[in-house]
Amino acid sequence: MLVAAEGYRGWALENVQLFHLIYGTPLPNYQAAPNGPTTSAARRISAVFHRALFDGYTADQLARADAPDLSPALRRHLESLPGQEELGVLPAPAAALFISAWGHMHGLVVLEVFGHLSFVGAGQSEIFHMAMRNLEEDIRRRVPSERKRPLAENVPQDSFVQKDH
Repeated sequence: MLVAAEGYRGWALENVQLFHLIYGTPLPNYQAAPNGPTTSAARRISAVFHRALFDGYTADQLARADAPDLSPALRRHLESLPGQEELGVLPAPAAALFISAWGHMHGLVVLEVFGHLSFVGAGQSEIFHMAMRNLEEDIRRRVPSERKRPLAENVPQDSFVQKDH
């Protein structure tokens, strides 16, 4: 998760104009085609984070993730979302955690790219890294812990930190 998030942030900071084009204010009434290149690209990036967060967990573990505030209507909606061909559909609790994680990660990147974190100065990278570690730890606590394989928890923290841009 940390590597994927740092990669996403790094790309955004190195490609500010493209990031603005992709994530800036959309054209009024524009909706991407369900099978078009924009939607396909979104599925590919989603798959990276899906694997980074949930690879190694069983469907049962993901279904038992701690996301208690989901209304029945939201649960049904999340369960009706299309899945990735190779990854499948996330159970509603895991889908809710995934969307929340994406929002937190993407939101920090947007704030930085659009200059709204400039008051942090050179510490932007450190703030982002801390937030992503906290986010990943929170998700790990919310999914039952019987994992099929260990996490890369012994990777030195500094190996994920990118230079400030």
